[in-house]
Amino acid sequence: MISSRINGTGIVFGSYAKKKDSDPDILIASQFNKESIDHLSKTHHISIRIKNYLLKIFDRAISRDILLKEVLNNHIIFKNTELFVDRVCY
Repeated sequence: MISSRINGTGIVFGSYAKKKDSDPDILIASQFNKESIDHLSKTHHISIRIKNYLLKIFDRAISRDILLKEVLNNHIIFKNTELFVDRVCY
C-alpha cells in the first residue's frame, strides 16, 4: 500500500522492524507523497512516522548520520532494495 506512494527507497526501521505491534518508522530516500501517506495513516488508524532524505543528502550522510547508522543496523527494505544496496555498499 505505501510502496506506491514512494519514489525511491522505502525502509522500515526501529521497533517495527523487530516486532509488528508498534507504529512503523519509515525512512524514505527520495521523494514521496506526504498527503497520501497521511491519508493512509488516518484510514488505518496507525501513526506512520516518516524520516525523509533526498538522495543527494542521503548519499552524503550515510556514513556519519546517527539515524542512518541506526537504520543500517536494524531495517527492512520494502521498496527499491537495489537502490539502497548500491548506495550503501559502493
